[in-house]
Amino acid sequence: MAALAVAACASSGSGGTSTTGQGGATGAGGTSAPGTGGAPATGGAPATGGAPATGGAPGSGGAVNSGGVTGSGGAGTGGAGAGGGGGSTTGVPSSGCSAASPATGTAIDGTITVGGQQRTYRLSVPTDYQAGQALPLVFVFNGVGGTGPQAQQAFQLETGHRAIFIYPTALPNSQTPGQIAWDFSLTGVDVPFFDALVTFLTQSYCIDTKRIFALGASSGAIMSNMLGCFRGNVLRAIAPSSGMDWKQGGCQGDVAVMVICGAQDTFNPCDDATNGAVSETNVWVPQNGCGTTTAASPLSDLCVAYQGCKQADPVLLCTQPGGHGWPTTSGDFWWQFFMGL
Repeated sequence: MAALAVAACASSGSGGTSTTGQGGATGAGGTSAPGTGGAPATGGAPATGGAPATGGAPGSGGAVNSGGVTGSGGAGTGGAGAGGGGGSTTGVPSSGCSAASPATGTAIDGTITVGGQQRTYRLSVPTDYQAGQALPLVFVFNGVGGTGPQAQQAFQLETGHRAIFIYPTALPNSQTPGQIAWDFSLTGVDVPFFDALVTFLTQSYCIDTKRIFALGASSGAIMSNMLGCFRGNVLRAIAPSSGMDWKQGGCQGDVAVMVICGAQDTFNPCDDATNGAVSETNVWVPQNGCGTTTAASPLSDLCVAYQGCKQADPVLLCTQPGGHGWPTTSGDFWWQFFMGL
């Protein structure tokens, strides 16, 4: 699908931000990013799937209306809570609900300038999007060496799930020479990148600000964990897959957490307390006030729910039958978890 242009917007993100849509669909090259859909990245050359397309003129759509009335919103569509949480969350529409004619489509490639650096992303907006109808926003983070468009191709998240999906792309990182990777520091480049994208998207589209989520695989799972801690006041829930603890404290706010691991993952094994799913639950269980006992979750037979958690912030551990990466063949239990909050 040909990419559509994103309306130019100035926003107040860290260091000053501006965004420009770029035409042309990205060629993913049929190659999934390391850590996003197969074996983990262990070094070597970065993924060779196509970089975000730069063809076409920048979008010239109308300016974003950053004001406007937030509106009354509707109740969230979630059903029963997923093993510890419960009920639906009343939506809070963003200021972008009054924006005129934003771009729609599954392959919107754009750039945003954050702190003097140009950053890229892939955006997917339902083609039947309507202003005034607030949608969930899902951040998806790729593994080491991958790009946002490659994560979109590898994860296959969008079918049947009515939401706006944003796939940011990382920058080269000194900790992974020769490859792009996420910066897991609160003072690094990627927390302001996340903040700028939230500002831009909530001003440009009708988003339910109580339903902003993050997920990722491998390095992208660590990024999700880190943002769940540092931006718990923005994110409602996270679903890291094949990740590990980010080794930092000082969390702001609380998030619901679904930790996903692969039964065949030899890089971050489920039962490795120093480098796998258990290290993540060791952080989120006390953070969310849970006890150490678990019970089967009604959400999925892949999951157990920790008992005694704060009612709004359950912690689940889900073991999918595959290996390192995102569980593309195990159903949409992650979506049911998000929508059940």
